[in-house]
Amino acid sequence: MRKAELVPTRFVLGDQDDRDAHVVEYHRAGVRRRLGAWSALIHGLWSLGQDGSVCLEPQPSDRTEEWLALHRYPMAATAVEALRAYKCDKKCFQCRSQKAMIAKLAEQEGKKE
Repeated sequence: MRKAELVPTRFVLGDQDDRDAHVVEYHRAGVRRRLGAWSALIHGLWSLGQDGSVCLEPQPSDRTEEWLALHRYPMAATAVEALRAYKCDKKCFQCRSQKAMIAKLAEQEGKKE
């Protein structure tokens, strides 16, 4: 009988309950890929590329081989290093747009009451 093994598939850099935390997640291999890979997600939503570029994580069917090669890391440690090196001053486009979206939702909720 094989021994059970615990394998982590998600690392949160910061508070586990913080929805804005940076996250490293493991993605299982798909039909087009043989091995799984790790993603570096800024605020749990924006994909950090190996070249420092940032974009929204597309739907799985919209991910091209080129996009996967740029936005997936072979090891979790590499993705964690990339997130730690990323300088987010909370004034970046991602943060501003996320704050604006949250403020708009809060305003809409306030109008409903």
